[in-house]
Amino acid sequence: MRRFAFIVLALAGCLPEPVNPDAEEPSYVGEDCSAYCSNMQRLGCEEGKPTPNGASCLEVCENSLTGPVPFNTACAAKAVSCEESEGC
Repeated sequence: MRRFAFIVLALAGCLPEPVNPDAEEPSYVGEDCSAYCSNMQRLGCEEGKPTPNGASCLEVCENSLTGPVPFNTACAAKAVSCEESEGC
């Protein structure tokens, strides 16, 4: 019985945090495409260079904002390395 009580108590600490319905969702807004591209170019990241088809970073960024996967341009615009921007 003690073992069962220990397991129950141990698992109780692993429960996920309740979701706050009033919390704001993160903003993935396209207004930062210019800052994003400037930062990617400054850092020398591939994302800052034109695609093989000649599309600019700004074009790719703006097109990606209408896609199914949200893109956090604000985060990537503040990145201090190419690797850090990939985590955004």
